[in-house]
Amino acid sequence: MLLQGYINPHASEGWFNRWRMAHTLGCIVFTTLVILVALLVNSTAPKDAAAAAPSTPEMVFLAVAVAFLGVPHGATDHIVGDFLCRPACPRAWLIPFAATYLGMMGGVVLCWLALPSLSLGAFLAMSVVHWGLGDAEVDLVPTALLPLEVLVRGSIPVLIPAKVYSQEVASIFAWLVGGSPDSPRVAPLMASLHFLLWPFGGAMGMLVAYHLWAAKRGVPSSGPPPLAKTAGVRHVLASVEMMVLSTLAGTCPPLITFVVYFCVWHSVRHILCVASATFDPHLPRQALGAFMMHALPFTATTFALAWYFYPSSHAHEGTGGWTAEDFLDKPAIAQMVFTGLSAVTVPHMIITEISQVRQRALTAFRRRDGGRDAERYPSGAGSNGSNAAEMGCRS
Repeated sequence: MLLQGYINPHASEGWFNRWRMAHTLGCIVFTTLVILVALLVNSTAPKDAAAAAPSTPEMVFLAVAVAFLGVPHGATDHIVGDFLCRPACPRAWLIPFAATYLGMMGGVVLCWLALPSLSLGAFLAMSVVHWGLGDAEVDLVPTALLPLEVLVRGSIPVLIPAKVYSQEVASIFAWLVGGSPDSPRVAPLMASLHFLLWPFGGAMGMLVAYHLWAAKRGVPSSGPPPLAKTAGVRHVLASVEMMVLSTLAGTCPPLITFVVYFCVWHSVRHILCVASATFDPHLPRQALGAFMMHALPFTATTFALAWYFYPSSHAHEGTGGWTAEDFLDKPAIAQMVFTGLSAVTVPHMIITEISQVRQRALTAFRRRDGGRDAERYPSGAGSNGSNAAEMGCRS
Protein backbone atom coordinates (compact mmCIF):
# COMPACT_ATOMS: atom_id res chain seq x y z
CA MET A 1 0.00 0.00 0.00
CA LEU A 2 2.76 2.42 0.90
CA LEU A 3 4.66 1.60 -2.25
CA GLN A 4 2.13 2.69 -4.85
CA GLY A 5 4.59 5.36 -5.94
CA TYR A 6 4.80 8.49 -7.94
CA ILE A 7 2.68 7.87 -11.03
CA ASN A 8 -0.40 9.70 -12.21
CA PRO A 9 -1.64 8.20 -15.49
CA HIS A 10 -3.55 11.41 -16.24
CA ALA A 11 -0.87 13.94 -15.37
CA SER A 12 1.75 11.88 -17.20
CA GLU A 13 0.25 13.26 -20.39
CA GLY A 14 0.57 16.82 -19.12
CA TRP A 15 3.41 18.86 -17.70
CA PHE A 16 4.29 17.12 -14.45
CA ASN A 17 6.67 14.43 -15.65
CA ARG A 18 8.47 16.81 -18.02
CA TRP A 19 8.90 19.27 -15.17
CA ARG A 20 9.97 16.54 -12.77
CA MET A 21 12.72 15.47 -15.15
CA ALA A 22 13.78 19.08 -15.69
CA HIS A 23 13.75 19.69 -11.94
CA THR A 24 15.88 16.59 -11.32
CA LEU A 25 18.40 17.69 -13.93
CA GLY A 26 18.51 21.22 -12.52
CA CYS A 27 18.97 19.86 -9.00
CA ILE A 28 21.85 17.68 -10.17
CA VAL A 29 23.60 20.73 -11.64
CA PHE A 30 22.90 22.88 -8.58
CA THR A 31 24.01 20.17 -6.15
CA THR A 32 27.20 19.62 -8.13
CA LEU A 33 28.01 23.32 -7.80
CA VAL A 34 27.39 23.12 -4.05
CA ILE A 35 29.76 20.14 -3.85
CA LEU A 36 32.47 22.00 -5.78
CA VAL A 37 32.16 25.01 -3.48
CA ALA A 38 32.36 22.74 -0.44
CA LEU A 39 35.48 21.05 -1.78
CA LEU A 40 37.07 24.44 -2.42
CA VAL A 41 36.24 25.65 1.09
CA ASN A 42 37.50 22.42 2.65
CA SER A 43 40.76 22.62 0.71
CA THR A 44 41.49 26.19 1.84
CA ALA A 45 40.32 25.87 5.46
CA PRO A 46 42.81 24.87 8.16
CA LYS A 47 42.80 21.14 8.82
CA ASP A 48 41.99 21.65 12.48
CA ALA A 49 39.02 23.92 11.73
CA ALA A 50 36.43 21.15 11.66
CA ALA A 51 33.72 22.21 14.05
CA ALA A 52 32.30 19.78 16.57
CA ALA A 53 28.89 21.44 16.21
CA PRO A 54 27.11 23.46 13.51
CA SER A 55 27.77 27.18 13.53
CA THR A 56 25.19 29.85 14.27
CA PRO A 57 25.03 31.00 10.59
CA GLU A 58 24.32 27.42 9.57
CA MET A 59 21.46 27.22 12.07
CA VAL A 60 19.95 30.51 10.91
CA PHE A 61 20.29 29.42 7.27
CA LEU A 62 18.52 26.17 8.16
CA ALA A 63 15.60 27.96 9.82
CA VAL A 64 15.14 30.47 6.98
CA ALA A 65 15.36 27.82 4.23
CA VAL A 66 12.90 25.50 5.94
CA ALA A 67 10.52 28.39 6.62
CA PHE A 68 10.35 29.64 3.03
CA LEU A 69 10.82 26.41 1.07
CA GLY A 70 10.08 23.50 3.39
CA VAL A 71 6.94 24.73 5.18
CA PRO A 72 4.93 25.67 2.03
CA HIS A 73 5.36 22.22 0.49
CA GLY A 74 3.23 20.67 3.23
CA ALA A 75 0.77 23.53 3.61
CA THR A 76 -1.86 22.04 1.31
CA ASP A 77 -2.82 19.02 3.39
CA HIS A 78 -6.21 20.68 3.86
CA ILE A 79 -6.90 19.82 0.21
CA VAL A 80 -6.60 16.15 1.09
CA GLY A 81 -8.69 16.90 4.18
CA ASP A 82 -11.41 18.28 1.89
CA PHE A 83 -11.30 15.04 -0.07
CA LEU A 84 -11.50 12.93 3.10
CA CYS A 85 -13.98 14.86 5.23
CA ARG A 86 -16.36 16.67 2.87
CA PRO A 87 -18.51 13.59 2.07
CA ALA A 88 -19.28 13.18 5.79
CA CYS A 89 -19.38 16.90 6.73
CA PRO A 90 -20.12 18.90 3.57
CA ARG A 91 -20.45 22.28 5.33
CA ALA A 92 -18.02 21.93 8.23
CA TRP A 93 -15.39 19.50 6.97
CA LEU A 94 -12.54 21.77 8.08
CA ILE A 95 -13.46 21.40 11.78
CA PRO A 96 -12.94 17.62 12.12
CA PHE A 97 -9.94 17.74 9.81
CA ALA A 98 -8.21 20.54 11.73
CA ALA A 99 -9.00 18.92 15.09
CA THR A 100 -7.55 15.59 13.95
CA TYR A 101 -4.49 17.18 12.38
CA LEU A 102 -3.72 19.38 15.39
CA GLY A 103 -4.35 16.47 17.74
CA MET A 104 -1.78 14.33 15.95
CA MET A 105 0.70 17.20 16.00
CA GLY A 106 0.17 17.67 19.72
CA GLY A 107 0.66 13.95 20.31
CA VAL A 108 4.00 14.06 18.52
CA VAL A 109 5.18 17.00 20.60
CA LEU A 110 4.19 15.19 23.79
CA CYS A 111 6.19 12.16 22.66
CA TRP A 112 9.23 14.40 22.19
CA LEU A 113 8.81 15.75 25.71
CA ALA A 114 8.27 12.34 27.32
CA LEU A 115 10.52 10.07 25.22
CA PRO A 116 12.98 12.27 23.29
CA SER A 117 15.45 9.57 22.25
CA LEU A 118 12.73 7.21 21.03
CA SER A 119 11.00 10.10 19.24
CA LEU A 120 14.23 11.05 17.47
CA GLY A 121 14.76 7.50 16.25
CA ALA A 122 11.15 7.26 15.08
CA PHE A 123 11.42 10.64 13.33
CA LEU A 124 14.52 9.52 11.43
CA ALA A 125 12.87 6.25 10.41
CA MET A 126 9.71 8.02 9.21
CA SER A 127 11.78 10.58 7.33
CA VAL A 128 13.66 7.83 5.51
CA VAL A 129 10.43 6.18 4.37
CA HIS A 130 8.76 9.49 3.58
CA TRP A 131 11.64 10.78 1.46
CA GLY A 132 12.17 7.44 -0.25
CA LEU A 133 8.52 7.20 -1.27
CA GLY A 134 8.77 10.64 -2.83
CA ASP A 135 11.96 9.87 -4.74
CA ALA A 136 11.31 6.34 -6.03
CA GLU A 137 9.55 5.98 -9.38
CA VAL A 138 7.77 2.66 -9.16
CA ASP A 139 7.39 2.16 -12.89
CA LEU A 140 11.19 1.90 -13.19
CA VAL A 141 11.85 -0.66 -10.47
CA PRO A 142 10.74 -4.31 -10.17
CA THR A 143 8.35 -4.95 -7.31
CA ALA A 144 10.96 -6.99 -5.45
CA LEU A 145 13.44 -4.08 -5.50
CA LEU A 146 11.00 -1.30 -4.68
CA PRO A 147 11.18 -1.46 -0.86
CA LEU A 148 14.97 -1.47 -1.10
CA GLU A 149 14.94 1.55 -3.42
CA VAL A 150 12.67 3.46 -1.04
CA LEU A 151 14.88 2.75 1.96
CA VAL A 152 18.15 3.48 0.17
CA ARG A 153 17.09 6.75 -1.41
CA GLY A 154 15.52 8.00 1.79
CA SER A 155 18.60 7.05 3.83
CA ILE A 156 21.14 9.09 1.87
CA PRO A 157 20.66 12.37 3.83
CA VAL A 158 20.73 10.47 7.14
CA LEU A 159 23.31 7.68 7.13
CA ILE A 160 26.20 9.27 5.22
CA PRO A 161 26.36 12.51 7.27
CA ALA A 162 26.07 10.45 10.47
CA LYS A 163 29.32 8.70 9.53
CA VAL A 164 31.33 11.42 7.80
CA TYR A 165 30.29 14.24 10.14
CA SER A 166 29.74 12.14 13.22
CA GLN A 167 30.56 14.86 15.77
CA GLU A 168 28.28 17.46 14.20
CA VAL A 169 25.38 15.03 13.86
CA ALA A 170 25.83 13.84 17.45
CA SER A 171 25.81 17.47 18.62
CA ILE A 172 22.54 18.14 16.78
CA PHE A 173 21.00 15.00 18.28
CA ALA A 174 22.15 16.10 21.75
CA TRP A 175 20.43 19.46 21.27
CA LEU A 176 17.21 17.63 20.41
CA VAL A 177 17.16 15.02 23.19
CA GLY A 178 19.31 16.64 25.88
CA GLY A 179 22.65 15.58 27.29
CA SER A 180 26.03 15.47 25.61
CA PRO A 181 26.92 13.98 22.21
CA ASP A 182 28.39 10.87 23.87
CA SER A 183 25.57 10.42 26.40
CA PRO A 184 23.40 7.27 26.55
CA ARG A 185 20.62 9.26 24.90
CA VAL A 186 22.67 9.80 21.74
CA ALA A 187 25.43 7.17 21.52
CA PRO A 188 23.23 4.11 20.82
CA LEU A 189 21.46 5.87 17.96
CA MET A 190 24.75 7.00 16.43
CA ALA A 191 26.14 3.45 16.71
CA SER A 192 23.05 2.09 14.94
CA LEU A 193 23.40 4.59 12.10
CA HIS A 194 27.07 3.71 11.68
CA PHE A 195 26.21 0.01 11.52
CA LEU A 196 23.48 0.54 8.91
CA LEU A 197 25.86 2.42 6.63
CA TRP A 198 27.52 -0.78 5.41
CA PRO A 199 24.43 -2.63 4.13
CA PHE A 200 23.18 0.72 2.82
CA GLY A 201 26.34 1.15 0.72
CA GLY A 202 26.02 -2.30 -0.81
CA ALA A 203 22.34 -1.81 -1.57
CA MET A 204 22.90 1.58 -3.18
CA GLY A 205 25.67 0.20 -5.35
CA MET A 206 23.31 -2.54 -6.54
CA LEU A 207 20.53 -0.05 -7.32
CA VAL A 208 22.83 2.32 -9.21
CA ALA A 209 24.12 -0.62 -11.25
CA TYR A 210 20.56 -1.78 -11.94
CA HIS A 211 19.41 1.62 -13.23
CA LEU A 212 22.44 1.97 -15.50
CA TRP A 213 21.98 -1.59 -16.77
CA ALA A 214 18.25 -0.98 -17.35
CA ALA A 215 19.01 2.21 -19.29
CA LYS A 216 21.55 0.43 -21.47
CA ARG A 217 19.35 -2.59 -22.11
CA GLY A 218 16.21 -0.52 -22.67
CA VAL A 219 14.19 -2.18 -19.92
CA PRO A 220 10.63 -0.93 -20.45
CA SER A 221 8.66 1.06 -17.91
CA SER A 222 5.57 -0.44 -16.31
CA GLY A 223 3.81 2.93 -16.47
CA PRO A 224 1.54 4.46 -19.12
CA PRO A 225 2.97 5.25 -22.60
CA PRO A 226 4.08 8.84 -21.87
CA LEU A 227 6.21 7.51 -19.00
CA ALA A 228 7.48 4.54 -20.97
CA LYS A 229 8.97 6.85 -23.60
CA THR A 230 11.28 8.45 -21.05
CA ALA A 231 12.22 5.31 -19.11
CA GLY A 232 15.84 5.22 -20.32
CA VAL A 233 16.51 8.85 -19.43
CA ARG A 234 14.85 8.48 -16.05
CA HIS A 235 16.92 5.38 -15.26
CA VAL A 236 20.09 7.40 -15.88
CA LEU A 237 18.79 10.34 -13.84
CA ALA A 238 17.92 8.02 -10.94
CA SER A 239 21.44 6.59 -10.79
CA VAL A 240 23.08 10.02 -11.14
CA GLU A 241 20.74 11.45 -8.48
CA MET A 242 21.78 8.83 -5.94
CA MET A 243 25.48 9.34 -6.66
CA VAL A 244 25.29 13.15 -6.55
CA LEU A 245 23.29 13.21 -3.31
CA SER A 246 25.69 10.72 -1.74
CA THR A 247 28.61 12.93 -2.71
CA LEU A 248 26.81 15.96 -1.27
CA ALA A 249 26.23 14.13 2.02
CA GLY A 250 29.88 13.15 2.20
CA THR A 251 31.40 16.54 1.41
CA CYS A 252 29.06 19.16 2.93
CA PRO A 253 28.17 19.77 6.58
CA PRO A 254 25.03 17.87 7.61
CA LEU A 255 22.78 20.93 7.85
CA ILE A 256 23.79 22.10 4.38
CA THR A 257 23.06 18.60 3.07
CA PHE A 258 19.67 18.66 4.77
CA VAL A 259 18.74 22.09 3.39
CA VAL A 260 19.77 21.20 -0.17
CA TYR A 261 17.96 17.87 -0.12
CA PHE A 262 14.85 18.78 1.86
CA CYS A 263 14.23 22.25 0.44
CA VAL A 264 15.59 22.04 -3.12
CA TRP A 265 14.93 18.39 -3.99
CA HIS A 266 12.15 17.07 -1.78
CA SER A 267 9.94 20.11 -1.26
CA VAL A 268 9.96 21.39 -4.84
CA ARG A 269 9.34 17.87 -6.17
CA HIS A 270 6.30 17.56 -3.92
CA ILE A 271 4.97 20.99 -4.92
CA LEU A 272 5.15 20.05 -8.60
CA CYS A 273 3.37 16.77 -7.91
CA VAL A 274 0.51 18.22 -5.89
CA ALA A 275 0.07 21.23 -8.18
CA SER A 276 -0.31 19.01 -11.24
CA ALA A 277 -2.48 16.35 -9.60
CA THR A 278 -4.79 18.72 -7.76
CA PHE A 279 -5.11 21.92 -9.77
CA ASP A 280 -4.21 21.66 -13.46
CA PRO A 281 -2.38 18.81 -15.22
CA HIS A 282 -2.00 20.81 -18.44
CA LEU A 283 -1.17 24.42 -17.47
CA PRO A 284 1.80 24.58 -15.09
CA ARG A 285 1.71 28.30 -14.30
CA GLN A 286 -1.95 28.18 -13.32
CA ALA A 287 -1.39 25.02 -11.31
CA LEU A 288 1.60 26.40 -9.39
CA GLY A 289 -0.17 29.71 -8.81
CA ALA A 290 -3.18 27.92 -7.38
CA PHE A 291 -0.93 25.81 -5.17
CA MET A 292 0.76 28.88 -3.73
CA MET A 293 -2.56 30.59 -3.06
CA HIS A 294 -3.85 27.52 -1.21
CA ALA A 295 -0.58 27.11 0.70
CA LEU A 296 -0.31 30.75 1.75
CA PRO A 297 -2.85 30.80 4.63
CA PHE A 298 -1.41 27.77 6.40
CA THR A 299 2.16 28.88 5.76
CA ALA A 300 1.39 32.28 7.31
CA THR A 301 -0.29 30.57 10.27
CA THR A 302 2.81 28.45 10.82
CA PHE A 303 5.02 31.54 10.77
CA ALA A 304 2.77 33.29 13.26
CA LEU A 305 2.78 30.34 15.67
CA ALA A 306 6.56 30.00 15.42
CA TRP A 307 7.01 33.74 15.99
CA TYR A 308 4.81 33.57 19.08
CA PHE A 309 6.03 30.36 20.73
CA TYR A 310 9.72 30.37 19.86
CA PRO A 311 10.84 33.46 21.84
CA SER A 312 8.47 32.81 24.75
CA SER A 313 9.75 29.25 25.07
CA HIS A 314 13.46 30.05 24.89
CA ALA A 315 13.93 33.51 26.39
CA HIS A 316 16.47 33.52 29.21
CA GLU A 317 15.21 34.32 32.64
CA GLY A 318 16.18 37.68 34.06
CA THR A 319 16.75 39.33 30.67
CA GLY A 320 13.44 41.13 30.64
CA GLY A 321 12.20 39.38 27.51
CA TRP A 322 13.44 38.21 24.17
CA THR A 323 17.00 39.12 23.21
CA ALA A 324 19.18 38.58 20.15
CA GLU A 325 21.04 35.93 22.13
CA ASP A 326 17.79 34.02 22.57
CA PHE A 327 16.96 34.29 18.89
CA LEU A 328 20.36 32.87 17.85
CA ASP A 329 20.39 30.07 20.41
CA LYS A 330 21.51 27.03 18.38
CA PRO A 331 19.83 24.28 20.42
CA ALA A 332 16.58 26.27 20.40
CA ILE A 333 16.68 26.65 16.62
CA ALA A 334 17.39 22.94 16.18
CA GLN A 335 14.50 22.00 18.47
CA MET A 336 12.10 24.37 16.72
CA VAL A 337 12.99 23.13 13.21
CA PHE A 338 13.25 19.38 13.74
CA THR A 339 10.59 18.94 16.40
CA GLY A 340 8.28 21.06 14.29
CA LEU A 341 9.02 19.04 11.18
CA SER A 342 8.36 15.78 12.99
CA ALA A 343 5.08 17.17 14.34
CA VAL A 344 3.79 17.88 10.83
CA THR A 345 5.39 14.85 9.15
CA VAL A 346 3.33 12.33 11.12
CA PRO A 347 -0.15 13.70 10.24
CA HIS A 348 1.04 14.50 6.72
CA MET A 349 2.05 10.88 6.08
CA ILE A 350 -1.01 9.39 7.79
CA ILE A 351 -3.56 11.59 6.05
CA THR A 352 -1.95 11.15 2.65
CA GLU A 353 -1.94 7.38 3.05
CA ILE A 354 -5.58 7.36 4.19
CA SER A 355 -6.46 9.35 1.09
CA GLN A 356 -4.72 6.73 -1.03
CA VAL A 357 -6.77 3.95 0.56
CA ARG A 358 -10.03 5.85 0.16
CA GLN A 359 -9.30 6.75 -3.44
CA ARG A 360 -8.56 3.14 -4.37
CA ALA A 361 -11.68 1.93 -2.54
CA LEU A 362 -13.89 4.47 -4.32
CA THR A 363 -12.35 3.61 -7.68
CA ALA A 364 -13.01 -0.08 -7.13
CA PHE A 365 -16.58 0.67 -5.97
CA ARG A 366 -17.33 2.72 -9.08
CA ARG A 367 -16.03 -0.01 -11.33
CA ARG A 368 -18.38 -2.51 -9.69
CA ASP A 369 -21.28 -0.06 -9.57
CA GLY A 370 -20.93 1.21 -13.11
CA GLY A 371 -20.42 4.80 -11.99
CA ARG A 372 -24.04 5.27 -10.82
CA ASP A 373 -22.99 6.77 -7.48
CA ALA A 374 -20.34 9.14 -8.80
CA GLU A 375 -22.12 12.18 -7.37
CA ARG A 376 -22.63 10.57 -3.99
CA TYR A 377 -18.98 9.58 -3.68
CA PRO A 378 -16.92 12.43 -5.20
CA SER A 379 -13.32 11.62 -5.90
CA GLY A 380 -11.73 15.01 -6.21
CA ALA A 381 -10.65 17.67 -3.82
CA GLY A 382 -9.69 20.27 -6.36
CA SER A 383 -11.86 22.22 -8.74
CA ASN A 384 -10.87 20.01 -11.65
CA GLY A 385 -12.04 16.84 -9.90
CA SER A 386 -8.55 15.42 -9.51
CA ASN A 387 -6.69 14.84 -6.31
CA ALA A 388 -3.19 14.62 -4.95
CA ALA A 389 -3.99 11.09 -3.82
CA GLU A 390 -4.34 9.97 -7.42
CA MET A 391 -0.70 10.69 -8.04
CA GLY A 392 0.77 9.22 -4.89
CA CYS A 393 2.29 12.56 -3.79
CA ARG A 394 3.85 11.17 -0.66
CA SER A 395 6.77 13.54 -0.51
